[in-house]
Amino acid sequence: MNTIRKIVHFYILALFSLSIIFFYPGIFSGDTHFQYHEFIDHVYNDFQPVIMNIWWYFFRVKGSVFLVHLCFYYLGIWLIIASLLNKNRFFICLGMLIFFSNPLIAFNVLNVWKDIGMLSSLILCVGILIYIPKHPSKWLFGILLLVAFYGINVRYNAIFAFIPIIYYIVFLYLNIFMPKITKKYILSFFISIALIIGMLFANWGITYKIFSAEFGYIQSINMRYDLSAIECMTDYKYQMPKVFFAEPDKVEQEKKILCKNFSFEQSDSIFWWTPVNHLQPFSSSITKDTFNLLRKEWVVTIIKYFPTYISFRGKVFWHSLKTNNWYLADYSGYFPEVMSKSVSVLNLFSKFFNHYLGLIFLILGCLNFINKIFSKRLFTLSGIILLSSLFYELAWFVMIPVADSRYFLWVYCGIFLSFILDSDKNQTNFLKK
Repeated sequence: MNTIRKIVHFYILALFSLSIIFFYPGIFSGDTHFQYHEFIDHVYNDFQPVIMNIWWYFFRVKGSVFLVHLCFYYLGIWLIIASLLNKNRFFICLGMLIFFSNPLIAFNVLNVWKDIGMLSSLILCVGILIYIPKHPSKWLFGILLLVAFYGINVRYNAIFAFIPIIYYIVFLYLNIFMPKITKKYILSFFISIALIIGMLFANWGITYKIFSAEFGYIQSINMRYDLSAIECMTDYKYQMPKVFFAEPDKVEQEKKILCKNFSFEQSDSIFWWTPVNHLQPFSSSITKDTFNLLRKEWVVTIIKYFPTYISFRGKVFWHSLKTNNWYLADYSGYFPEVMSKSVSVLNLFSKFFNHYLGLIFLILGCLNFINKIFSKRLFTLSGIILLSSLFYELAWFVMIPVADSRYFLWVYCGIFLSFILDSDKNQTNFLKK
C-alpha cells in the first residue's frame, strides 16, 4: 500500500514538474499579453482583472502567474488525493488521476488565464477544506480566505462559484472553533455576505487605488451584444442609436451584413456587431457618459423586448452547452516541438469531447442535486462543491459570449469532484448536527 501511495505522489509531482519544464512561462493568449504589457508599462485598465498582476508585481518574473496558478492547482489535487489514499480508496483515486490527467484538463491549466486562476483557487480551496477537519488551524482558515479572495476577484463572475464555498468555510470555522454557538446557519449567512462584500471592496482598493486602473466598462460588451441581437431578431423594429458606433455613416450597411451572416453555430460571428470580420462597427474604447447612455438604453430595451432577450440568451447558452472550443493559446516556452505535439493530442481528444459536454455535466449535476436533496446530503462538502458548479454554470445564461471550453472548466471539475467525494459515506453532514 505504501508503494502505491509513493507512486501516486510521484505521479502528481511529475505532472507538476513536467508542466513547468516544458511550458514555462505559461501559454499566453491575447488577453494575457495585454495584461502583461500593462504590468510592463505600469498603465492598468480594469477590462481584465488587475489582481492577476500582483504576482508579476511581487516576483518580477514573466512566469510567476503561471507558477502560482500551477502550484494552487496541483497542491489542491494533492490534498484531495492524499485524503483518498488515507482512506484506502485506491480505485476512486485512480479515477481522479485519469480525469485530471486527460489532455483537455491538463493542457488547459497551462494557459495563463483568469479562468485558470479561478479554477486553481477553487481546487485548492476544496483541498484545504478536506484537510482542515483533521488538522484544525486558524492559520489554515486564514490561508483559505486569502486563496478565496484571489479566486473570487480574478474573474468577474467567479462570485457565483464562491458564494457556497465561502458560506461553507464560515460554517466550518464556527463548527470547529465555536461549537457552542447556536443558529450557525443564519450567522454563517451574514458573516459570509460580509466577507464577500469585504473581498470585493478590498479588490476595488487594489484595482483603483493601488494600481490606479482606468475604467474599461467591460459590461458594455454584453450590453451591445444583447442590443444588436435584439435588433436583428426583431427585424429592425428596434434600432440601436448610432451614437454607440465608431463610424455612424457605415452603420446601416454593416448591420445588414452582420445580421445576414450571423450564425449561432459559428463562434467567429457570435459577437454580432462587435469587431468581427474586420467590420469593427464599435469603438474599441468607451467613455463614462457613453457607457451611462448605453446602460440606460440596455435596461429600457431589455424590458420592452424581454421575450426576445430571453430567446436570444437561451440560444447562445444552448449553443455553449452543446459545443466546446478546446485550444491552447500562444506558446512562448523553450520546447516548441512539445507544444506542437500537445496541440495535436488536444485536437484528437477534442474530437471525442466536442459536443454536448456542458449539457451532459449540467444534467449529471442536476440529477446529483436531486439525489442530495432526497438523501439530505446537500450540506456536505460534496454538496457545496456541486452547488458551486451549478451556480456558476447557470449564471453564464445571461453573460456567455461564445462556446469556449474554459468557461465551463470549473463546472466539469467541480461536478466530477462532487461525485468523487460522494464515495465517502462518512462525510460530515452539518444538517444532522
